[in-house]
Amino acid sequence: MALDCRGVLLSAFDYKTEKYVIAKNKKVGVLYRLIQLSLLGYIIGWVFLIKKGYQETEESIQSSVITKVKGVLLTNTSGTGPRLWGPEDYVIPQQCIFFNLSNFVPRSNVLETSSDTYLKKCLYDEVTHPYCPIFRLGDIVRRAGYDYQDMALLGGSVGILIEWHCDLDKGYSECHPRYTFTRLDVNATANSVSSGYNFRYAHYFKNAAGETHRTLLKVYGIRFDILVHGKAGKFNIIPTIINIGSGLALMGAGSFFCDMVLLYMMKKSTLYRERKFEKDNKNGNNNRDSVEVSEEPEKQPSEEEHLTEPAPDQHTVGTTPFPTEQHYKP
Repeated sequence: MALDCRGVLLSAFDYKTEKYVIAKNKKVGVLYRLIQLSLLGYIIGWVFLIKKGYQETEESIQSSVITKVKGVLLTNTSGTGPRLWGPEDYVIPQQCIFFNLSNFVPRSNVLETSSDTYLKKCLYDEVTHPYCPIFRLGDIVRRAGYDYQDMALLGGSVGILIEWHCDLDKGYSECHPRYTFTRLDVNATANSVSSGYNFRYAHYFKNAAGETHRTLLKVYGIRFDILVHGKAGKFNIIPTIINIGSGLALMGAGSFFCDMVLLYMMKKSTLYRERKFEKDNKNGNNNRDSVEVSEEPEKQPSEEEHLTEPAPDQHTVGTTPFPTEQHYKP
């Protein structure tokens, strides 16, 4: 028991070096090449071409969005009679913003064009004008999958998502936004606790007698939330080297897997294991039997001599049979 523990302890200080053994096995050879080709296709196709592993990416984009609403409408109700509404009446809060410039992105969602009248005539369309930043409210609600008149009755909340996916290696001119629209509030159903969008606010005024009165208004409307996401990437040598090194390390998985097949899954796994693993003692002799070797090159045994051995009673005529030692070289 003590000797076993000592052997285990001493084996921790053994040094293992690689030994290459050529296995003439076509099945394992084909399997090895298929694994190599699969890993090479994954590294080149997925890592570098699709995921652009040679780029340094940044997802925390600093951006600001400025909106402006234009348009008038006419209403005629029994309570108020004919009334003309402008943006200052139906846009809450008013179109004002306090902006402190601390960072900037040199890109705009407005198409760069030499035409001065482009923004006056264009209207956003996914096919004809995908980079025109002018939208109709009804078109936004429709692209979210709902009808404007139905949503206007109880109100609602619509999200406008602006996505930027920029490959800066191709230049800033190839960096364009993509718009998607979705409804954010709970859909108006009979079982929903709260749906739509509404809020209350008070309007104070004084009558002719100087008395202060308050009119409490509950208003319904459509709220538009603008969300900006994106990712930008540009070539950098550091992620390129890291991904190449990871790919080369992954290529070694093919050798490891094929070694497991030869060592444990083949019929001649014992023979392969004897050829692959070899121990050297302190004197430099291996685990095979030692013999004195002359300076003349030793004749290599043929394949038949490897596989067959002479019978015990067979020996050369006129000589005395002596025990001999056979040495196999991988």
